[in-house]
Amino acid sequence: MRLGEALLERSFLEAQLNRLKSRLAHEVEAGRPTAHLLDEMQRIAGFVRDMEIAINWTEQQVALSGVPLAAYKSRVRHLLGLADAMELANTERADKLRDAAHKDNRVFEAALWLVDLQVPVSSAPAKENTTKEVER
Repeated sequence: MRLGEALLERSFLEAQLNRLKSRLAHEVEAGRPTAHLLDEMQRIAGFVRDMEIAINWTEQQVALSGVPLAAYKSRVRHLLGLADAMELANTERADKLRDAAHKDNRVFEAALWLVDLQVPVSSAPAKENTTKEVER
């Protein structure tokens, strides 16, 4: 799976989780059973967690021109924030910051479809939370 596909999948799963949260609230309000929704929410939340770990790991491990992908994403966010803050005082400078953010974002977006998603390897097996452990 490519990093771009993983980001799309995570977004889909997060939206699905939000829909289930809404349904859960409605079912609780109506006094109906919720066990099936709780189980599905826990299952999807586990997938989202795993995708998030793999995405973050990949963004830290993969570098373009010696710079990790996560740094490009962070730089774009900060350049756009600075541009917004400077907009009223200096529009020309704000535009240059937005142009720089756009260039970095193009690099990041292009890499998403070239880079394979990586999964961190741990030396000890991860202990999964069972339903009994969660209920304590």
